[in-house]
Amino acid sequence: METDGEDSEQAALIRFAITTENRFRITHLREVITQSEGAIILPTWMMMTMITTSVGTSRGVLLSKLAGTPYDGGQLPIFGLRNFMDDPRATSIPIHGI
Repeated sequence: METDGEDSEQAALIRFAITTENRFRITHLREVITQSEGAIILPTWMMMTMITTSVGTSRGVLLSKLAGTPYDGGQLPIFGLRNFMDDPRATSIPIHGI
């Protein structure tokens, strides 16, 4: 099957979207956060833990929703979660957001 100039050995690109909401209960949170310019700054290690947990859970939910469909057993691409941390918004949460 050729799609958009791809050779027959490449799979067609299929996009799936999922929206999840993740809530974390963090004990002793006040001991690890700082405040700056109306925002709460979380440590990078904490955000990486939350991001990897959220993305991993979302991937699992998506794969479970695809069970029994023609896409069952499909592979999801791996991407660098560290890229999220390049954006300063990744560790800065507006105080009104908590």
